[in-house]
Amino acid sequence: MRNRSEKFRYKIAQYRNDIPTPKQNEIVIIPQDNRIIDFPPYAGSSQLPSWWKDLNKGRGSIRRCQGTYDYVSYGAIMPLWTNITIRPNMNGTMYETKADNIDHAMQFPIEGFDAGSATGCPIEHGKSLETGQYIKLVSPWRFITSKNVSLMTLPMLLEPDPRYSIVPGIVHTDFYHQINVVIIPHTKEEFTIPVGTAIQHLIPIRRDHNFKEIIWGNESMYKFVAHSGLGDGNLVYGDDKKSSIYRKLQRRQDSE
Repeated sequence: MRNRSEKFRYKIAQYRNDIPTPKQNEIVIIPQDNRIIDFPPYAGSSQLPSWWKDLNKGRGSIRRCQGTYDYVSYGAIMPLWTNITIRPNMNGTMYETKADNIDHAMQFPIEGFDAGSATGCPIEHGKSLETGQYIKLVSPWRFITSKNVSLMTLPMLLEPDPRYSIVPGIVHTDFYHQINVVIIPHTKEEFTIPVGTAIQHLIPIRRDHNFKEIIWGNESMYKFVAHSGLGDGNLVYGDDKKSSIYRKLQRRQDSE
């Protein structure tokens, strides 16, 4: 395993109060075993996806899209902490799973939800085995956010894998600190998800900022917002001038 960076070293906690208290724009992440820090969760803004730098930079490219950049750089990314192998059993009724554990003291449990647990939800039709379980990877990490801040857990939407998908959800990490990974296999072939694979996108949200009501406008108002609120011209993401206006207005709104 790689040598751990000094930035991950923290004082030994003797009491619960030794755990740092996160501020509104911070998250505390705690490993069950320091050896898994070799593949730690990280802020999206600190490490853009490896494929990002190879994107076409021409006009109209996704690389020039401000919304896409904000999405991939927002929140935190959860890498897989071990190799996970999945295959159907001999009867083709359930999935067999295997994790590469570190040793007897540090195991990576894999549990499951019964096939009927999602009956009626469209995700049940994506599973390659009708009677197979939904595979739950029990996380060896704990996440703590400030009061009223939850983490929305999303699959890596821009990095889909045809062999499986991840179930999304929202976890109130200001008081409940565990976020597991639930996998839906889409193939009957054996496959392995390698350690370090980006497996979840964690987006911070304030629970009290959810919409309670939709207020409808009408067509008489449309002319005032027809150009996205940026005046007489549409925002073209391949246009550097328009992109700079977008960021300038963002900074102004944030400062207010």
